[in-house]
Amino acid sequence: MRLLAVAPHPDDEILGAGAAHVALARAGHEVRVYPVTLGRRDDHERRRDELVRCCRVAGLELIDAAPLDMSVGERDDLHTAASLLADALPAHLQGVDVVSGPSPRDVHPAHVAIAGSIAQAIETSGVERRLWLWSIWGALPRPTLWFPFAEELLEHQLAALAEHRSQVVRSDFRRLVRGRAEAASVLGPELLYGFGVDAPDEPYAELLCEAVHRHGVWHAGLERRLDPGDPLGGERAFHPHVPAGSWVR
Repeated sequence: MRLLAVAPHPDDEILGAGAAHVALARAGHEVRVYPVTLGRRDDHERRRDELVRCCRVAGLELIDAAPLDMSVGERDDLHTAASLLADALPAHLQGVDVVSGPSPRDVHPAHVAIAGSIAQAIETSGVERRLWLWSIWGALPRPTLWFPFAEELLEHQLAALAEHRSQVVRSDFRRLVRGRAEAASVLGPELLYGFGVDAPDEPYAELLCEAVHRHGVWHAGLERRLDPGDPLGGERAFHPHVPAGSWVR
């Protein structure tokens, strides 16, 4: 399987769905990171270096893409940048089975703009693909994938995150990753399968929202536990009669 991880900023590749990305790479799948921006202009060199080190630790492949000017702090034109991204992304979708990226409900203005660009690029390509949405600042439209994991993988994720030194000094995202993973391990089964189910005893987890673009229509992915050995869950791992267009924009 080939996955393209669209990272609005350096560190989103490991904050958004980092455990899943690392686990998939470990399982032998190709996980490539597409960095959309490098933050404020004065920070580009430093944040690129941090991103390179993070991907090396995580075992992810980094695409050498020209960063867009998409800094909220510098009042860049997000609409123009999002349009440029929508035009650039299709060239990187050849052979890609899954694209991971921010939910359009992820609150951060750049994340919201980029979510629409990803959906547009997938639609333009005209090929059936999965979209895995993650959320850092907001809530997912509807969790459909639950990926439980153990302490060792969490430590690997945190070690990769630590390479983004400028960001973890600014805010302790390590606590966020651990706390969110603990919460998702409890919330995941009930959000996916219904309230009142018996939840497996798993220490950590990530939650994702899967939408499948097929024949010009977005469908909801099936509620399932994400297995790195079989991440697509079969050809029919979606609800053919449950639309998901509102999830991706």
